[in-house]
Amino acid sequence: MQTQSLAWPFGFLSWLLLCLTATVGAADETKPMGLRTDFRQTPLGVDLPDPRLSWRLEGERPGLAQLAFQIQVASDPNGFERPNFWDSGWVQDAQSAAILYECKAFAAKQRIYWRVRIEDDRGEIGPWSEPTWFEAGLLEDTDWNGADWISCSRRLQTEYGPPNVMGDWISAREEGAPAETITYKFAFPLPEKHVVYAGAWWSHVEQGEINVLVNGLKGLNGTEGPPTIYYKDFGFYMQRENEVRISLSGADLSTPVCFGMRIVFADGSEKIIGTSERWSVVHGGEEKSVRVACDYGKEPLGRAKVSPRAPLEAAWYKMDFEINKKVASARLYICGLGYNEPYLNGVKVGDHVLDPGQTDYETFAHYAVFDAGDQIEQGTNALAVLLGDGWYNNDRWFSNPRRLYGKPGLRAYLDIRYEDGTCDQVVTNRHWHWKPAGITMSNLFLGDHVDFRKWHAEWESPGTPLGWRPVRKVKPLSPKLVAQDFPPVRVVREIEPVKTWQVGEKTWIVDLGENISGWVGLDIEEPAGTEIRLRLTEMLDPSGKYLDNVPESFWSCHSSPQHHWIIADGRPRTWRPYFSYHGFRFAEIHGLSKPPTAEQIRGMVVNTDCPVTASFKSSDPLLDRIFQMGVRGHLSNMHSVLEDCPHREKCLWGGDLHSSWATGFHTLDSASFYRQQVRLFYTRPFDPRGIPGRVGVGRRATNSTLDFTWSVSPLFIAWRNYRQNGDLQTPEEFYDLMRSFLSYFEKESPDLIPVIHRYGDHAPPIGVPRTPADSQLIAAINYFAAAERFSQFAEALGRDDDVRWSRELAGRIRESIVSSFYDAGRKTFGNGTHDSLALAFGVVKPSQRDAVAASLAKVYQENGRQFDGGFMSYEIYPQLTEFGNVDLALEMLRNPAYPGIAQSIRDYDATTIFERFRNDSRRAQVRHSLNHHAANHPTAWMLNYLAGIRCHPEEPGFRRLLLQPFIPKDLEWVKAEMETPYGVVKSSWKQETGRLSWRFVIPPSSVAELRPPRGIKVIQLDGRKTQVVDGKLDLPSGTYQAQWKQEPMLQEEEAASWNSRLRPPAGRLAIVVDGNSPDPDDIGATAVMFGLLNRSGLNSRLVHLSHSCDLRPTERISGKDERRRQKVLDEVCEQGLLHFGPFERLKCCFNCRKEREAAVADLRDAINASSPDSPLWIIEAGEPDVIGFALQRADPSKSRYVHIVSHHPANDDSGDFFEWPEILAFGIEEHQIGDQNTLLQTTKTPWDWARKQPDPGIAWIWDRLHYAEQDGVVEFQKNKFDCSDAGMLYWWITGAQSGGEKKATPDDFKQLLIRK
Repeated sequence: MQTQSLAWPFGFLSWLLLCLTATVGAADETKPMGLRTDFRQTPLGVDLPDPRLSWRLEGERPGLAQLAFQIQVASDPNGFERPNFWDSGWVQDAQSAAILYECKAFAAKQRIYWRVRIEDDRGEIGPWSEPTWFEAGLLEDTDWNGADWISCSRRLQTEYGPPNVMGDWISAREEGAPAETITYKFAFPLPEKHVVYAGAWWSHVEQGEINVLVNGLKGLNGTEGPPTIYYKDFGFYMQRENEVRISLSGADLSTPVCFGMRIVFADGSEKIIGTSERWSVVHGGEEKSVRVACDYGKEPLGRAKVSPRAPLEAAWYKMDFEINKKVASARLYICGLGYNEPYLNGVKVGDHVLDPGQTDYETFAHYAVFDAGDQIEQGTNALAVLLGDGWYNNDRWFSNPRRLYGKPGLRAYLDIRYEDGTCDQVVTNRHWHWKPAGITMSNLFLGDHVDFRKWHAEWESPGTPLGWRPVRKVKPLSPKLVAQDFPPVRVVREIEPVKTWQVGEKTWIVDLGENISGWVGLDIEEPAGTEIRLRLTEMLDPSGKYLDNVPESFWSCHSSPQHHWIIADGRPRTWRPYFSYHGFRFAEIHGLSKPPTAEQIRGMVVNTDCPVTASFKSSDPLLDRIFQMGVRGHLSNMHSVLEDCPHREKCLWGGDLHSSWATGFHTLDSASFYRQQVRLFYTRPFDPRGIPGRVGVGRRATNSTLDFTWSVSPLFIAWRNYRQNGDLQTPEEFYDLMRSFLSYFEKESPDLIPVIHRYGDHAPPIGVPRTPADSQLIAAINYFAAAERFSQFAEALGRDDDVRWSRELAGRIRESIVSSFYDAGRKTFGNGTHDSLALAFGVVKPSQRDAVAASLAKVYQENGRQFDGGFMSYEIYPQLTEFGNVDLALEMLRNPAYPGIAQSIRDYDATTIFERFRNDSRRAQVRHSLNHHAANHPTAWMLNYLAGIRCHPEEPGFRRLLLQPFIPKDLEWVKAEMETPYGVVKSSWKQETGRLSWRFVIPPSSVAELRPPRGIKVIQLDGRKTQVVDGKLDLPSGTYQAQWKQEPMLQEEEAASWNSRLRPPAGRLAIVVDGNSPDPDDIGATAVMFGLLNRSGLNSRLVHLSHSCDLRPTERISGKDERRRQKVLDEVCEQGLLHFGPFERLKCCFNCRKEREAAVADLRDAINASSPDSPLWIIEAGEPDVIGFALQRADPSKSRYVHIVSHHPANDDSGDFFEWPEILAFGIEEHQIGDQNTLLQTTKTPWDWARKQPDPGIAWIWDRLHYAEQDGVVEFQKNKFDCSDAGMLYWWITGAQSGGEKKATPDDFKQLLIRK
C-alpha cells in the first residue's frame, strides 16, 4: 500500500506536468514569431513614416491559422500596458505580412517597440509575441546635427604617360600641313613567352582625333561618347608578331604623337615598345620614316597627357574624440561617396562593403546606420573612414566627363548616448584630417592598385602625425540623404581554390571551381618594390592552361582585362580589394617569388546579402546543378542594383530586371531589394519625354527610352513585389508616375501599339532558325500587361476611376494586338516567345488558348527541343508546362545539344548561366557574359512547376498557395522548399510503379488550392480516400501525405503518340558500320541500333549488317587495337542478336576485314532484290567502300531503288577505293540528314538511366557505350557517350520520307527504348 500511495502522487504530477506542457506548447504555436519591420529584422534607420509590419506562426497543428490580430506600439519596452503610440485593437484579418503601421509619427533616431498577438482558427487568443523594435533614421537634414560635407584638399591633376615607358615624340614632318589621315606604324616580334600585361599609353592631340590599334584591335571604342583616358592593357592580344598603328584624322602633318607600351612576361622579364625613329608614317599614299620631334619629357613637348584626370588615391578621413563617461549606446550615420568603409579604433564598424548603394546622386544618396557602442573606449578614440571613388567618381571607364559627379566626399555623424542620460556628437567638419591611404587607384572596372610602401596604420589610433592635412568643407554631394533600407553588400562567403598551377617562373593560375562575383584575397610577403599583378576572367583558353579574355575587352566599359596591382613593402600583408569587384572563376597571379599555398589565396564572394530562401533537389543531378547555377548567377549580379554582369557593364537594365523576376522573388529574401530597383527607375533624371529610361540609375546615355519593354520594368517589378510580398506601399508611392507612363503611350501610340521599341527578345541564341522576334509586338503585349497590372493597383488603392480607365485601355490594346499580329489560320502570334507571352499575360481569348498553346508546343517539337528565346522568353517553360507539355519542356532543358544550359555545362563546364548562346565560334561565345541573370528562366520554373509551389493568382501576398506539381514521365523524384512571408512551404514527390506519393507542408495561416495532375479524380490524402472536384482541392495549413495512381489513359495516350511518330518508309534496311578505325563510336551506336529496331517492331526489315568496313585502317590505330575492335564488334553483333533478336531476314553479321567478299556479295544481293515497292535503305555508318563494291557488282538498273543515308562528310570522304561522287554516279538517292554528333555525342549523364535498368538489353547498351568511352585510342572520346550513327536509323524509323526526326537526343532514344 505504501508503494502504491507513493506512486499515485508521482503519476498525478507527471500527468499534470504533461498537461501543462501541452498547454504551453499550444500557446507557443499561436505566439507570433519572426517579427519584421519594413521587411527587415530590428532595422536601424527607418525613414518611411509608415513602415510595413510582418510576422508569422510556426506551430505544426493542422489548420493553425490567424483570424485576427492586435498590434501594440510604444516608445518604451515596458510601456505596453498603456502603449503611447498605437493600439490597433482587434483587426479581423488573416494576413500577417506587410501590415500598414498606422500610428503617430516617430521622431528622428527614436527607437520604437512593437508586439503582436493573434486570435487563432479556434477562436483562442494567443500570447503576445516577444517585443521587437526599429529605430528611426535622420528624417530631416537638420537631424544631422550640423555635420558638414567634407573632402580632401587636393586638386585634380593631369595624368601623364609614365616616363620609363613612353617613347619619343614623333611626327610626319616639321612643317605643318593639313592631312586627312596620318598613320604611324611599328612591327615587333615577341619571344615565345606568356604575356601577363601589356599596358599602353598614348598622347592626347589638341586638334583632330587619335586612334590606336594593336594587332588590329582598337585601343578605345566609346559606346557613350569619346573616352578621356588614353590607356589600355593589350595583354590578351599579344602575338609572336605584332603591329602598332596610330592613326590621326583631321590633324596636321606636324602634329606630334607619343606612345609607350610595357610588356610583362610570366617569367618576370619585360619589354618596352615606344615611339622612335624606327617607326614609319603613311600619308598621301606614301610610307616614310618618321621625324623625331624631341625626347619624351624634354622641351618643347614635355610629357604626354593621357588623361585630364589622374587617379585620386583613396584617402583616410579621421577625427579623434574623448570619452570620459560610460556609454549606453552609439549610432554612426554615414554617407561617403563614392564608396566608404568606417573604422573605430582600428576595427571596422559593421560588415558592409561597396557602401552605399548606387543612386542618382543629383537627386538623393543613401546613408548607412551602424551600432558602434561596443567599439567606443574610455579615453581618446579614433574614428576613421576610408573613402574611394565608387560610382561617384568613376573616371577610368565610362570616363566621359558627363558621366562623373565629382570628387569623393563624406558626411558622418556619430551619436553617443551615455548611461547618465547625456549625449555627445562627433560630426564631420573642418576639424577632421585626411591622408592618402596607399590605394593609388580604386576603380569599379580596372580594380584596386595598392602600394604597401605608402600604406600606414596611423588611422587606427588617435593622433595626426606628419602628412595629415585638414579637410575642406564642400557643397553637399547630394541634395537629400535617405536611409539605405535594403540589404547591404557583404562578403557572404569565402571559398578555397580547387586547383593552382604554374604558367611561368613568377606566375600562377588559380581555379576557384565556380564563377563568382567578388574578390581574390591574398596573403603576401615579398621584398619591397615587388610588383604583383592579378588578372581575373571567367574561362581558360582552349589549351586549358592560360586565362582567356572572357568576356572580351573591346569597348570602353570592358577596356581592361580586370586586374589588380600590388606593390609589396617587404612585410607580411593580407590584401583584398576595397572599392572594386569583378566576375570571374580564374585568377592569374604574377610576381610571387614562390608558389602560393592554398592558405594564401581566398575567393571572396561579394554581393547584396539577400538570403537564399529556397532549395531544389531531384533525381536528376543536371537539374540540381542548373538550379544552383541560376541562384548563384542571380546573386552574382546583385550589387545594390541587379546589374548586367559583374565584370563588364554593371548596369541596371530594365528588360534584364523583369525577365529574371521569378528567380529573384522565389529563391531569395528580396522584397526590399526589388523595392529599391523600382525606386531607382522612378528617380530622375528621366528620358526627355518625362518617362523612365531603359537604365535605372547612373549618368548613362542609356537613360533614354528606346524600348517600352525596358521602360515598363519598374511597374512590372512593383506588381511582382505586390503579388509575392504584399507590398502595396511602393505602387502607392509611384502611382502617379505609373499612370502618366501609361497615359503617355496611350496618346503617342497609333492603334495603341507602342512605336518606341528596339530590343524585343534580346539575345536569343545564334544559329537556331525561328520566326524573328518582333520587338513592337513584344512591346504591345507588355503594354497590355502593364495596363492590366496597373488596374490591380488602382483597385487595391480604391481608385475606381482608374480601375475603369486602365481595364478599358487594356481591352483596346488587346483588340489591337490581335487584329494586327494574330495569325488566325495558324493560331499563332508568330513564334514561341510571342505565343508564350500572349498566353501568360492573357492576350489570348479563352476560346483560343488551347490552339495557341498547341502552336507553342509545335515549335519545340519540330525544332529538336531547342530553346530559341532570349530575355523576353521567360514564359516559354511555364506555358508549355501549364498546357500539358511538361515533358517537352524538361527535354528542352536537358537537351545537351546547342543551344542551352546543359550544352554550356558539357562544353564549357559552366557554373553560371550565360547571357547568350552562340555556335558560330568559341570566340563569339565568350564575347558575351558567362554569368548573367536574365536568362535563368528555368530556375524558378523548377520550383514553381516541377515542385509545384506558387502564389495563388487570385490573392497577392503568398498567403494563399497554389500547389500543383507537374510530373514528367522521366523524373523519379523532386524535393523542394520555399520560404514565403508566412513560413516554409515544402513539396516532395516520388514516382514508383504506377503510383505517385507526394508529401507537402502548408505553413500556418496559409491555405492552399491543391491541383493534382489532369484526370486524377480520387487521391489518398493522409490515408483517406478524397474526391478531387473540378480538378482541385482546398486545404488549410498542415503536413499532408497524398498518393494516387498514375492515370492509365495517359499511358494509352503516350502509346498512341509514339505509334504516330513511328513512320518508317517502305522497303528493307542495310547497315554498314566501321568501328575498326580510330573513332570507336560504332561499338555503342550499333548496340543502340539493335535496340531501336526491336522497340520499333522493325526487326524483319533488316537484311544486311556488316562492320569493320574501314578496309585500310589509318596509322592512328595500331594493328593490335584494330584486331581488338573487330573482336568487340563481333561480340556486339552476337549479343545484340541475343538481346533484341530474332532478325528473321538477316543471314549473319559480316566482319568486312575478314569476310570482305562475303559482305560485298550479301549487300549486292540485297541491292539486286530492290524494286519500287521494296527499295533498299543503306545506313552509311562508316567508309563507303563496301557499299561501292556492292553497287559496282549489282545490276545497274537496281541502283535507282537504293537510298543511302549519311550524316557526316567524315564517312563520305574517307573511302580508300571509292570517292563520294563515284557513289552518287551509280544513280542512288542520297539523304544527308545533318551531323548527328551535335546532339548524340554527350557526356555520360544523359545515359545514367540505362545503367540501372532491369531490362538486361538496356543495361547492355549502357555497357557498350561505356566501353567505347573507355576505349583509349582517341583522346576526344574520353568522357563521351557517342551513338551519333544511330541518329540516322532514328530518322529512318520516324519518317525518312515524311519528316523524320533529324535532331534526336539521348532522351528520344530513351523514350523509344523503354517501350515494350
